[in-house]
Amino acid sequence: MNQVITFGEVLMRLSPEGNKKFIQADKLEFYFGGTEVNVGISIANFGENVKHVSCISNDFIGDTAIAYLRKFGVSTSAIVRSNRPLGVYFLEVGAVMRPSSISYNRSHSSFSEIEPSMVDWDKALRKGKWFHWTGITPALCK
Repeated sequence: MNQVITFGEVLMRLSPEGNKKFIQADKLEFYFGGTEVNVGISIANFGENVKHVSCISNDFIGDTAIAYLRKFGVSTSAIVRSNRPLGVYFLEVGAVMRPSSISYNRSHSSFSEIEPSMVDWDKALRKGKWFHWTGITPALCK
């Protein structure tokens, strides 16, 4: 079966509950995303076969990110692991007249350290009919 293959950073998003600002909050919610991940999950929700290629942390956070992708039917067979931490971003969701605010912490993340030789590209791209990535991806990679 043909696949849509996405390639990009898996990020953990941390946000205060209930549209609060971080300075007002004492609890955070977390999600996993990133542009390519979000596209892949959306395409999987339309019934397409999707595989995500990335490099994520080799710890329980990385395990949780993989479980999250699998929950939506996205194949994680081409994800490699690293001892670097998963990239994180902090989002204050806007409310009424206040816009959303975002801050990224992805320097030296697992994905920023990915090198072409770490991925078995012949295997990762096999059965691919579409390949999706964005401009930030090559800018972050070695």
